[in-house]
Amino acid sequence: MENKTDTRKKARSRDVAAFVFFLFFSFGMWYIDYLGKELESELKTPLVFVNSPTGKIVAPEYEYLNVLLKGTGYTILKHKYRIKDDSVSIDLSEIAYRKLRASSGYYLLTSALVKPYELQLKSGCRVVAMNPDTLYFVFKETE
Repeated sequence: MENKTDTRKKARSRDVAAFVFFLFFSFGMWYIDYLGKELESELKTPLVFVNSPTGKIVAPEYEYLNVLLKGTGYTILKHKYRIKDDSVSIDLSEIAYRKLRASSGYYLLTSALVKPYELQLKSGCRVVAMNPDTLYFVFKETE
């Protein structure tokens, strides 16, 4: 009688192990299929201002920019967990920024950054939106 219970426990244990294995296997296959589809995802990327006017540094209001990317799951995953920095480089010698009327500050619209950032990404992703839509900053004298 003890042999029958031991055999049943072993059979049940094998069934549970097989079920758990195929459950994880099916989840893995579903995830691989999901990554092959076109997705949208938001990335929080640091802002880097380059080529500021001589003798001045940029003091931005925001340090990060939220970028909404559209592309296959593989390319978005690559950008989300990339070791290399995917910062948004703003070349002040090429991007048109404007002076605020009532203050000493400046602003630029992030819509002007979409194409340069897409070229910087060099992947199959498209930039759908950037948030905030306007970046405010001031120039401070270097010491």
